[in-house]
Amino acid sequence: GQQWSDHPIASITPYQNKWTIKARVTSKGDIRTWSTSFGSGKSFSMDLIDESGEIRVTAYKEQCDAFYDKAVVGKVIYISSNKQYSKLNNEQQILPCRVWLLPGTQ
Repeated sequence: GQQWSDHPIASITPYQNKWTIKARVTSKGDIRTWSTSFGSGKSFSMDLIDESGEIRVTAYKEQCDAFYDKAVVGKVIYISSNKQYSKLNNEQQILPCRVWLLPGTQ
């Protein structure tokens, strides 16, 4: 696969579309589910920190299933871009494309 260099959290902007964050999981929420007339789904959020700053990551539906067990508080993970952003209290929030553990952190 394509290799991307690590980017500090503080350097990530909505104008970048390919990056990878290497960061420690500082908190993780429970999986939340919903059902409406438009459909159903689930999500969870986690907060990440590196030397440059912090960011909240939210995973929805299939990503929620794929990433929830990999997001362990205190562990260092990689997250790569998905070109999707939302605003939360004037802070950027990213929606992950891929999450994986660093070797030796399992």
